[in-house]
Amino acid sequence: MDTEMKQAFSKIDQHFEKIDERFEKMDQKIDNRVDELAAVMNHSFDELGKKVDKNTESINQPTYCKY
Repeated sequence: MDTEMKQAFSKIDQHFEKIDERFEKMDQKIDNRVDELAAVMNHSFDELGKKVDKNTESINQPTYCKY
């Protein structure tokens, strides 16, 4: 009986190890996707910042009346 229990627990441990591996893979995929999205967002915000800077420069340019 003792041997059967050890074998059963061994099988359970193996299943949990497989589950842990799957979770680690999913976690890594999620981390990679978050990194990709962060890079896209940073690029988008950089582009938006350039547009804002450009518009701010044009607003701050002095305008002269021709009279």
